[in-house]
Amino acid sequence: MEHDITLVIVDDEQYVIDSLTRHIDWDSLGVRITGSATDGMEGLELARKLHPNLIITDVCMPEMDGITMIEHLYQEGLHPYVLIFSAYDDFEYAQRAMRFGVSDYLVKPSLPEEISSALQKMIGRCREEKKRLGEQEHLKQQFVQHLERFQEAFCTALLSGGITTYGEFARQDSYLGMHLLGKKFMVLDIHISPIVPDNEELTVEEQMFKLFQISKYAESLFLVAPRTGKGLGFINNTELMVVAGREVDMEEETLIHYATRLLDFCTNTQNIPVTIALSDIVSEYDQIAGCCKQVKEEIRRSDLINVVVYPRMNRKAEDHELFFSPPMTKLQESEEIIDAVKAGNSQIVAILIHRLFTEMRHFPNPQDLYIYPVLYSLVGQTLSELLSLGIDYDFDDFRKLTENNRTIMEFEQKTLLFFSKLITLVRNTSFTENRQIIQRMMSLVKKRYQEGITLSEIADAMHFSPNYLSTLFAKSTGESFSTFIMKYRIGKAKELLECGQYKIYEIGDMVGYKNPEYFTKVFKEIVGVTPSSYGKNPLKNFE
Repeated sequence: MEHDITLVIVDDEQYVIDSLTRHIDWDSLGVRITGSATDGMEGLELARKLHPNLIITDVCMPEMDGITMIEHLYQEGLHPYVLIFSAYDDFEYAQRAMRFGVSDYLVKPSLPEEISSALQKMIGRCREEKKRLGEQEHLKQQFVQHLERFQEAFCTALLSGGITTYGEFARQDSYLGMHLLGKKFMVLDIHISPIVPDNEELTVEEQMFKLFQISKYAESLFLVAPRTGKGLGFINNTELMVVAGREVDMEEETLIHYATRLLDFCTNTQNIPVTIALSDIVSEYDQIAGCCKQVKEEIRRSDLINVVVYPRMNRKAEDHELFFSPPMTKLQESEEIIDAVKAGNSQIVAILIHRLFTEMRHFPNPQDLYIYPVLYSLVGQTLSELLSLGIDYDFDDFRKLTENNRTIMEFEQKTLLFFSKLITLVRNTSFTENRQIIQRMMSLVKKRYQEGITLSEIADAMHFSPNYLSTLFAKSTGESFSTFIMKYRIGKAKELLECGQYKIYEIGDMVGYKNPEYFTKVFKEIVGVTPSSYGKNPLKNFE
């Protein structure tokens, strides 16, 4: 028989637990014992963790009695079927137990047949309840599936101008739970280039999954509360999405930022060339159809791929102007480049610079429009880091680097030469061996902070003792190594909170804190507020 019912036994006498385990034919009952406890407090924690279908429990136990344990579970919304198995044949106990959904009450000692009979009744009721819950869940899924279709049909009608009266719009919006009333509106158009050579070898299923991922990522950016709306999925290489929100949630710069992140996801993560168009932001439902025509026209007129096109929002029609934004390069190598420069490692720098230029070769034309900001940012960060170490460099040399570059290859060669000079300067400066050790420790943290790396692991990797590295780090930097790694992780957590795309426990896990409560505690110690408060308004922490 399938073991579809789970059971926890709670009794302060171990021989009772052992006797129940041995003398009841659990296989014939289809029951799997998932845990046992010897007091009510331990049983409560076990039930919270395992969510068993059944519990057999004694009444009088140390720490917490069995009925109080069941009362706590009942108050917390957990309602397992419970068999009280106690030496106390007390009506008051039984009456109190029944108030909290206890299914049966047996007095010790009882024969295995009596216990099995009581359990069979409970198991029968438990299976009937699971069946009802399964049927309800199936009906709920069916309703949700139909609701999705109705919502898509409603949005399709809005995009085509098929909703002709405000009353009809309000009724459908209320019935379908779209929450569009009283909002501002915008239409997003994601158009995939029909020429996708790098994806020709993909199966139809793999290509469809890529499109599904793009749709879901777009929803995670644009359709997160308090914004609402609906994406219609890809049809003929194009997806249209209706986005609605209050005026404060529909700021032009924010929407363009989301579109650029979506573009980066499509081109760099999914390797699919796209053009993304944003419409004007409008105030009336019957203007949504005009927004749909607008984005389709922008896509048709644009002869570029891998760009975001959008009108100058909230301007008069005669002032209409077309802009495009570059894809966001991830620049994951930037910190590694800076660390390698400070460590005087020319080989690593050469590899990372080449990788960076390889990525930038995929920028649309005119490419120098995008390359210059990327390199100015990288060089600015590098020189700032070196200056903090007492190493000064003339920024004018970089301006010379950006002049008269006829090809990207020439630009790359001059950039390599520029960084080579920086490394020479670093090596000729009184850059002690101790500082290089500290820099190596910091580099390992930046590469592996998500793993929860420890000082002992770093010491093993660098072939030093943990005590030596701890003392050296504190003397060289003025703070302990544990403080440094804690501040670095919290700094990364702040960046993730500000992007607004992850839950707090996910962010804690992403920066190396597996325990959400401990992550919240450390964050508050460093930042002064909890992660939830910081995520609501990051700017107030700098006022």
